[in-house]
Formats: sequence, C-alpha cells, structure tokens
Amino acid sequence: MRKLYEERQKTLLGEAKKQLEGLLEVPKADAGMHLIDWLPDGICAEGVAEKAAQNNLKVSPIAAYSFNPHPPNGLILGYASYNEKQIKEGVLLLKNALLEEYD
Repeated sequence: MRKLYEERQKTLLGEAKKQLEGLLEVPKADAGMHLIDWLPDGICAEGVAEKAAQNNLKVSPIAAYSFNPHPPNGLILGYASYNEKQIKEGVLLLKNALLEEYD
C-alpha cells in the first residue's frame, strides 16, 4: 500500500506543479494519505473549499481541524483513494476553484 500511495502522491505533486504553480504551495510529505498545502495571503481557504465543493471536489481547510483562532491558511488534499485519472481531474477542479477565489 505504501508504494501505491507514494505513486499517487507523486501524481498529485506532479500535476500540482504543472497546474497550480503560483496558486498553491504543495510540499511533498514523507508518508501519509494526504498533503497539507499552503495558500498565499489574501486567499480564503474556506472560500476555495466551498467553490471546489460546488464541482464535487472535497478539500478541507486546515482551520476545520484547528483550535487556534488564527490557523495557518491552507488546505488538506487527500489522494489515497483516487486513481491517477481522478487525481488529475481533481487538480484541474481545484485550479478552477482557486482561480475563482483569486477574482
């Protein structure tokens, strides 16, 4: 399973580098089934998550998991249960949500 998840993370990282550069910082994780991604100042994680949800893409703002009144501005992206095609489609949907939030 670790090899499978590693391949899926590589797919997500590669697509994010191609499609989301400048919109979202997507660092590699050493292990796991999700990535924590950082938004630039002025972009609302909750707004991006709402716009993504309108296109059936679920991403979670970090604030949903924080007791901190000023949590870091970022999103949690899961990838473990998605194949390569679904990950690529999800990245494009996320790009659209990010671009809408930038407007």
